[in-house]
Amino acid sequence: MMFASPIPTIPHVKSGRLRAIAMASEQRLQAMADLPTVAQSGYPGFEAGSYYIVLGPAGIPKDVVKRLSGEIIRATQAQDMHERLVAEGAEVVGTGPEQAIAYIAAQVARWTTVVKSAGIKAD
Repeated sequence: MMFASPIPTIPHVKSGRLRAIAMASEQRLQAMADLPTVAQSGYPGFEAGSYYIVLGPAGIPKDVVKRLSGEIIRATQAQDMHERLVAEGAEVVGTGPEQAIAYIAAQVARWTTVVKSAGIKAD
């Protein structure tokens, strides 16, 4: 049993080499619409999806960040690219740097709580 990112895993599920039980994402993916989420399978509130966020070194000028972000969003929203990403198991969000920073902060807070409450220690 494993949790894996959908993009490299979906081809193996579709070929029959792997058996998918549920998606750890909050919602079903278009590429695997018949596969329920873990929450839909009886564990409400469970969500541990995979996300790809483009990051760069600290100190990049805001105008450069804005331009790069805009170009990345534009590229992922192009019909051919968008269709390919969705077919491979991605859900294209493309919201911008402020939302990405807020998302990362929320995930750090969420998983910090999980780690502390479970008493997990790094060795």
